[in-house]
Amino acid sequence: MAEQTSTPSGANELEELVRAMTPAQKLRFKQAVVRQVIHFVSKRLPPEEEDDGHRGGIIVATNWLNEPTDEKARDASSFAASECWDGGARYDDYPKSFLDPADVAGATDLCSAARIAAQAAPPTEQEEARQWQIAAAQAILQGQEPLPIV
Repeated sequence: MAEQTSTPSGANELEELVRAMTPAQKLRFKQAVVRQVIHFVSKRLPPEEEDDGHRGGIIVATNWLNEPTDEKARDASSFAASECWDGGARYDDYPKSFLDPADVAGATDLCSAARIAAQAAPPTEQEEARQWQIAAAQAILQGQEPLPIV
């Protein structure tokens, strides 16, 4: 018997919406998803005086938001990878989940990026996060701004 894997609700719908987007719309959607993951990860940050690298993923994701180029995306991906190889996440200075913003900013697959962003939400809010992504994608396809992240 083949093993079944469950897909998050709305995953297929989101994939269809992303496929229908132009490159400019895909960029706007990625920016929205990066803002979403920053929102959720920021809620878990320790006070600045206790920061041991926790904010690094947010910083490189914000750099990408300020200049959404392929180079900045590669920088974000490189940062996340290096923090796992020889940085704070490797030495348990902070959990790897604090690198989620860098992973999303560096992602080339929008659906994968959206999955990471939704999983950054507290477990009780992940379904709402996925539904927000669908609504954001629909708004972008209609030339509108996504609703604010709550």
